[in-house]
Amino acid sequence: MKPKAPGYRVLIQPDSLEQFDPVIASAKKAGLELLEADERKEKTLIDTGVVLQIGPVAFVDRGGADAWCKVGDRVSYARHGGKMLTDPSNPDVKYLLLNDEDVLLVWENDNE
Repeated sequence: MKPKAPGYRVLIQPDSLEQFDPVIASAKKAGLELLEADERKEKTLIDTGVVLQIGPVAFVDRGGADAWCKVGDRVSYARHGGKMLTDPSNPDVKYLLLNDEDVLLVWENDNE
């Protein structure tokens, strides 16, 4: 199975806490399980990710302007926006499905 962003939704691959916290990364590599409180912390601390898909009518009702992000862009999004989804064929893979308006900014490389 693979996800498909419908309508005005944007599908994001959220960053994980492991990418930002070397202690958490070491603990997971050692096979230690996160406590429920740590899992909640992970879900609320991370507000960046990579755009995987953009729905067919996303950004259309925002004045007819072009989309302000594209597939592959690293973005920040509204912290409590959207719905976290788990890939049914691989429970370790998480996605975030957001409304287009919840994409707050695009991170650009300095050399662009």
